Amino acid sequence: MSKPSYLHLDGGTSYPAAYLAQGSQTQGPAGALEQIFGYMRFNGFRYGVLSTYTQTWFIKRVKEHEDDILVSPTIQFDGREPTLL
Repeated sequence: MSKPSYLHLDGGTSYPAAYLAQGSQTQGPAGALEQIFGYMRFNGFRYGVLSTYTQTWFIKRVKEHEDDILVSPTIQFDGREPTLL
């Protein structure tokens, strides 16, 4: 298992904003999103989940634009609204 520390986002930072700020690097938000998008596309999945066990994001491929994805706000493992469960 990879260390989750490089995916940790501060409270005010969204995953898409961190991805855009990082650019084309292969680790961190850019690398993780590219990898899960590749898995989703290869397997024909429309929905995915990315988790570091302390933070979780839900991902959806856009039906009209197959190369676009939507990423949920970060859900903390101890979050109350919304809860992870």
